[in-house]
Amino acid sequence: MTPHELDLSGFLLNNYLLEERVSEPGALEVYVGRHQHLSRPVTVQVIRAGTIRQEVWEEQVAAEARFLAQVVHPNVVHVYDVGIEDDGTIYVVTENIDGRPLDQILAERTYLEHAFALRLTREIARGIAAFHRLGLVTSELDPASVMVVNGPLVDRDDPGAPWVKLVDLGVGCHAGAKRKGALPSGEARRYLAPEAVRHEPLTERADIYSLGILLRDLLLGGMQGSNLVRGSAVERLISACTDPKPENRLASVPDFLDRLDTAEANWSFGAAIRSTLA
Repeated sequence: MTPHELDLSGFLLNNYLLEERVSEPGALEVYVGRHQHLSRPVTVQVIRAGTIRQEVWEEQVAAEARFLAQVVHPNVVHVYDVGIEDDGTIYVVTENIDGRPLDQILAERTYLEHAFALRLTREIARGIAAFHRLGLVTSELDPASVMVVNGPLVDRDDPGAPWVKLVDLGVGCHAGAKRKGALPSGEARRYLAPEAVRHEPLTERADIYSLGILLRDLLLGGMQGSNLVRGSAVERLISACTDPKPENRLASVPDFLDRLDTAEANWSFGAAIRSTLA
């Protein structure tokens, strides 16, 4: 058995008892656990010793945890702790969340039902707005950043509870600054605003771009036009978010949410009419 295959369930990592491994074994593992003194349930991400260099720990892992920890909001995961043990084992401790990553859900569905897509997008936007109120820009929003924790998409009914938790948004930056770190690869890069790709100073409109691309993907998936009516309020909203020039996009998340409410009302009215005529 290699060190990476050793199940750490039952081990005490700092103040956290690791109770069960809930990921595949590897260099980065996820455990459900409990604070030994507070008896608070937690999720612990463990990065095995020797996996990453010291500078990566400081510039990426710790920085990402600090970025998330600045915000307290129902749609943002609560970060409780981050640290590195004497042997080099790194851990990040968050609230215990039970759900599924949005990218996994999208991989199994052509697209989402309209009402689900709008609800998820609204909660994601509210979480992003919490960063903007602190003068922060995330710039790395994509489906892998979103954990769906309640609602029909995960067969978990918890009336009134949030459906969404933002769990991984990179290191972020202050509005007016340039994003830090390397550009994401693969599908994640599609969600980056053009000015972020060009390493230009960012404003909240960079996140508006990501929200627009995400909403489009939730509604369309791989089928162009499958869940959009040409010229509809939601199509106009997506266009207003995804203009290549930031000055031509919606200026803020409150503007986005207002337009989203209008799109939802128009869709609900249209659905009622279609049902009457059916």
